[in-house]
Amino acid sequence: MTPTFEDASHLTAGTSLVGKVFCDFDQLVEAFGQPHASAAAGDALDRVTVEWAIRTREGILTICDRSEWAGDGDTTITHRPIDWDLGGNAREHTDKAIHPVVALVHELTGCRVWDARPWCFRPAA
Repeated sequence: MTPTFEDASHLTAGTSLVGKVFCDFDQLVEAFGQPHASAAAGDALDRVTVEWAIRTREGILTICDRSEWAGDGDTTITHRPIDWDLGGNAREHTDKAIHPVVALVHELTGCRVWDARPWCFRPAA
């Protein structure tokens, strides 16, 4: 059963890239429900075709396909596995080896994730 997450599209200011996940669209829908915004549905999006913006127990999480955006006006959602961008507040959890929202995505999808925070927001080696 898909957990229910609160739409947090109004709370995304201050979020930035904190990680990546390699999976397909359907795996994300299974874990997080339908995206909160879609270019195909006419939503105004900047350089993405779909986006989730949700409040989780670990903070605000955004998921989008920015790395796949071609800029050609095509709003088709890809269903093949791709690297999805994971957003969160990079300034939070700087003591953690992997940002908690990235770990949560792995927990709920079982997909490969990796931390993409700038080095200044990661724990000292």
